[in-house]
Amino acid sequence: MALFRGLYPEIAATLQMGHTLKDIHQRLVEDGVEVSYTVFLSYISRIRQERARSPFVQNQQPLTVPTSAKAPAAREDPLASAMRALSKPRYDIREAMCDGDPTKKSCSDCPFSALAIPY
Repeated sequence: MALFRGLYPEIAATLQMGHTLKDIHQRLVEDGVEVSYTVFLSYISRIRQERARSPFVQNQQPLTVPTSAKAPAAREDPLASAMRALSKPRYDIREAMCDGDPTKKSCSDCPFSALAIPY
């Protein structure tokens, strides 16, 4: 796409002279630029959109925080948050529902004991 950005002033001048994008694409292919016509049209469309944007949008600088307001970055182990999450006790449905019995045979106070399928 950078190639076409550099060539765009010449492409625009050629279009002003009455040539079509199809003619320009054909000439570029003859000169050794390997690009399909649809990709070429896409690039030209993008370049036109970039040039149509207001100058404020094109020259806008990213917002920066003043250096005095920056807090010093704390160096933390990249895996520290994962280790904290893994060290927490986990919820176990078997313990909550049937005292750790996965077959539900000895689940006397389990609220779903009436729904258990006999084996």
